[in-house]
Amino acid sequence: MHETAPQSDRPERPDVLLLDDDPQIRRGMARVLGQRGFGSVRTARCCEDARVMLEASLPGVLMVDIHLGEDEPDGIEFLAQARSAGFSGPAVVLSGDATIEQFFRAAQAGATDYIVKMGMNPATELERILARPRKTPDLKWRVDALKELSYCRAWELTDWQVAVLSEFVVGYPSNKEIAERLGRSEVWIRQTFTDVYRRAGTHSRTELAHLLTVCSMCG
Repeated sequence: MHETAPQSDRPERPDVLLLDDDPQIRRGMARVLGQRGFGSVRTARCCEDARVMLEASLPGVLMVDIHLGEDEPDGIEFLAQARSAGFSGPAVVLSGDATIEQFFRAAQAGATDYIVKMGMNPATELERILARPRKTPDLKWRVDALKELSYCRAWELTDWQVAVLSEFVVGYPSNKEIAERLGRSEVWIRQTFTDVYRRAGTHSRTELAHLLTVCSMCG
C-alpha cells in the first residue's frame, strides 16, 4: 500500500521511499514532497511493505521513522537491512522523541541525517540535506563525535537538544548559522542552549565547549 504524491512543475528530485506507521504523516509528507518536485514518493506503513517496495526498485532517498508499531522492528533495523540489500543513497531517520543512543544506532546502520518530527519542515529539511556538499559532516560523523562524550548520555537531552548540540560540535558556533540549518528561530536556538547548559551544569557556550573537549579527552 502506498500513496502517490501529486507532482509539481519544479525540476524533478530523487524518488523517495518513506516508512512510517502513522497514516497522517505518510499522506502529509507524500503530498508536501510531491509538491516540492520530488519524484515518485512511495510510502509504507510497515517493514514488510517497505521491503517489498525496496525489492521492486531502489529509491533515490530512504526516509525511515525510528518508532514503528509495537509488533514491528524499529526503523533503524529496517535501514540496516536496506543497506545490506544494496541501497546506497541518502537515508534519513525521522523521530519525535529519539534518544542519543538511538541516533548512535541509526548512524551505525547507515543513516546520513535526521529530521525531527513536528518541528522541521520535511521537504525543506530534505532539500537542505541533499544540497549539502559532500564534505559536510553527515549524521554518522556527528553522532560519532557525540558518542565519545560519555556524559552526554547522562544529560538526557531531547531530540532537538541533540540536534542543536550536534551542529555546535561540528563547528557551527553562531545561533544564526544553527537556526538556518535547523529551520528554527535564533531566539529558540538561544533558549535551547540555555536548557543544554542547565543539563550539562554549565553557564555559557565557552564553558560548554570546554566541557565537551574535556569529555572527549577522557572518553
